[in-house]
Amino acid sequence: MILGGDKYVWLVWALAFLVPWRAMYIAFPGQRRIMLLSSSLTSLFGLTEPIFVPRYWNPPSVFDLGTAHRFRY
Repeated sequence: MILGGDKYVWLVWALAFLVPWRAMYIAFPGQRRIMLLSSSLTSLFGLTEPIFVPRYWNPPSVFDLGTAHRFRY
């Protein structure tokens, strides 16, 4: 169980992925520059999260029968 409920679940998993990244960063010194470059470039995709996540996180459901979005099946 995550302390704070679902509020920090994204942060916890992001930090969990940081652990193997850091281990590989230390283990492969020849790849450090490309790791930093690719990580920097892909981190920009995180800025688009507020645009896409609200629609993804609350999708219409068959069992909700569209009442929240006012459409019928």
